[in-house]
Amino acid sequence: MELEHENKRGKEPNILLNMASDPNLDNCLGPDELLLPHVKAKVMENNILIYINCEKENGIVLKILNKLGNLHLLVTSTTVLPFGNSTLRITIIAEMGDAYKMKMMDLGDNVRQLLSNDGSTNR
Repeated sequence: MELEHENKRGKEPNILLNMASDPNLDNCLGPDELLLPHVKAKVMENNILIYINCEKENGIVLKILNKLGNLHLLVTSTTVLPFGNSTLRITIIAEMGDAYKMKMMDLGDNVRQLLSNDGSTNR
């Protein structure tokens, strides 16, 4: 709601990170064509909105939330939706803590590496 209010006043959120394995990710039609993981983040003031598309795995959401906590991000909202039988679409809203010093590109790299490592170890 607050993000919508900010947008009405003319402040647009900045898309700082779009880390897809495929630049045409949004045009993919089927799960075989979708290259995962896909991480995208937007920042407005001290808030971060993170979109993640990844393979469904036991405990992956908890691992992501723990990783964000270790990076001094306070998760305020999480939505996890299954997409098909093997994919999750995760949306996370977090606040940057005072100790948060990471660049957005590094945040995306950390989350993507966590997802890629988990995916390669469970296959």
